[in-house]
Amino acid sequence: MGTGTAAIAAVALRSSPQAVAGAITGIGFLGAGVVFHGEGGLVRGLTTAAAIFATAAIGLVVGSGRLILGTLTTALVLVALELRYLPGIRLLDGRRYASRFRSDGDPPMT
Repeated sequence: MGTGTAAIAAVALRSSPQAVAGAITGIGFLGAGVVFHGEGGLVRGLTTAAAIFATAAIGLVVGSGRLILGTLTTALVLVALELRYLPGIRLLDGRRYASRFRSDGDPPMT
């Protein structure tokens, strides 16, 4: 996905910015298709959809010739996606504190 977006950016960025906008729109539709509404209104796939969009955005950055920015963005996305597995940074994972909060489905407190 990122390779395809990089190719579109490299070829069409200066001559046809609409092609790049179309690629971004298409990637957004693919990401929306990944999001799944399961039983009880449970939403799944948001992280996957965000990763697909980030991959396309990195491809766009690299395809436009900004290799250093693409490398830094790739590192940032990888850290964000793997944050819960890094030994020293597990304290920042939000799921660690989920038991302290009420669910949106719970009745209001009186």
